[in-house]
Amino acid sequence: AMQHDCRTAALTALSPALVMLAFATTASSQNSESFTESDDPASRAAVASRVFLQEMAGEKPKPSNPLELPDFREVYSNDFIVEAGDQWGNARLSLTPVDKRPCLGFYGSESVQFSAKRLPDHQLLFISFDLFLRGTWDGSSNYWGPDLWELSLIDGRRLMRTSFSNCKPVRNDEQSYPDDYPCPPHAGWTGASEFATLGYPHSFARSLKNPWLDSVYSIAVAVPHISGRLHLSMTGLYSDPLSDQAWAVANFRVAVASRRPLEHGEGELLWRQLGDDDPVRANAALWRLASAGDQAIRVAREQLESMAGGASLDTLLLGPSQRWQIRRARRLARVVGGSESQALLAQLASLDTADEDFLPN
Repeated sequence: AMQHDCRTAALTALSPALVMLAFATTASSQNSESFTESDDPASRAAVASRVFLQEMAGEKPKPSNPLELPDFREVYSNDFIVEAGDQWGNARLSLTPVDKRPCLGFYGSESVQFSAKRLPDHQLLFISFDLFLRGTWDGSSNYWGPDLWELSLIDGRRLMRTSFSNCKPVRNDEQSYPDDYPCPPHAGWTGASEFATLGYPHSFARSLKNPWLDSVYSIAVAVPHISGRLHLSMTGLYSDPLSDQAWAVANFRVAVASRRPLEHGEGELLWRQLGDDDPVRANAALWRLASAGDQAIRVAREQLESMAGGASLDTLLLGPSQRWQIRRARRLARVVGGSESQALLAQLASLDTADEDFLPN
């Protein structure tokens, strides 16, 4: 294992963001809903979905092993207290003004690479970290931005390309996260675990009661992966100088496991959740689907065929929920990759979501 030297404790809970992937399959003393052998598969999937949403909202305890996988194994962790280590390129370390929280950064419009070798046999890769954002991130604004941030695997799969806004206090209140950019925007700080807590003031906000322009997002992804090597890239994509806005990473962890298939009925529930008007819930559904790989792609194709009802897909009149399902299904295909994902993208090509290329003012 590539456990970093500064992490000497035993395996601990992953970043709180991994709760987005949790489908509890066992009961706890704090969980009033549980499965029994008499439950049919559809009921079991329904309960799993409810528990998942409760955990994601913080109403249930956060699990250390988000999908209850028996061979879940953490292979790398770094809190950046001592050093970055040779797994990182372009490494620099910082402490936040408030609470002296260690992080890798800060970076501007540039890339940082992470590489790991000799991963144990696995089918599923978990990556989690806290993303620190300071300064005037302008989100999806077409006038001031857009200010984008990207997470990708060197094998070509783009896991995230999104916009963030720190300017909610000054009414620049639009970002794409937790969805990919471009899309109809969500409110600034949607999905943030903290905001205005790191202690980075900005002259732009000096008239505010709290002039700190910063935020923290707990990011977690689970993707199909079998290679013994991991190559990851993080990139800021914007024109502002480092002094104006920047990003950093904290509490970075990597774990591997075998894949957990979707249970009977679970795929249909997750597809419905892809159309949820709460983007945080929909994002959680997307990553659970991604963790199932090609099985999830087949679910998406089946749901599209059911949506069409035997008609040609390009004749469909899409409602708001269906438009979000299509956008997020495209992202799912990009994350999973492979021939079945390419077939899904071809199937989706005829569907016009009208505002797929929406660029807000």
